[in-house]
Amino acid sequence: MVVRKFHRIYSNKNLIIMSKFILFISVVILMIGCKSDYEKVINDFSLHSYYLVVKVSTDNNIMEIAIENEVLYSLFNKNISMSKTNYKKMISNALKKNTPIKVDKDFFRDLEYYVVAEDKAIKKINQNGIEILKETFFTDGVLYKRLTYSETKFLIYCLFKNNLYVKVDDESGFLILE
Repeated sequence: MVVRKFHRIYSNKNLIIMSKFILFISVVILMIGCKSDYEKVINDFSLHSYYLVVKVSTDNNIMEIAIENEVLYSLFNKNISMSKTNYKKMISNALKKNTPIKVDKDFFRDLEYYVVAEDKAIKKINQNGIEILKETFFTDGVLYKRLTYSETKFLIYCLFKNNLYVKVDDESGFLILE
């Protein structure tokens, strides 16, 4: 009787330990498999790299910009002489924490061209859901509507905030959704 009780208690402890171990291994596998949403964006340094949306700030100004990853890296490298590794860490942290990247006033002025301004028409479409936004502007993943540069930046902003990334197609020059 004592032996059976011991085996039952020992078996229950084993089950608890095994279930905790399996849960731990499952979480580790999921974490390894789930790379950052932004990883493909911040690792793209091709001629027409993915667009990203990031906050930048100086003393008392903060703005969000929509810019190709390679262009932003080139500007950082030119102004601050930054390695790709440090650049990727900085951008990754800024995106994950939703915090602005601090830059000096001269660099801030260089980035003003890329500032995202709200577009009321696109915002209204976006409020109906990301699928409606995609259907309104894209056919087979290609932007088919003519938009101003300002409208395009806001469209990129809306897509990026929904973890949808765009880049300019090398051959056609059209904005494509991947």
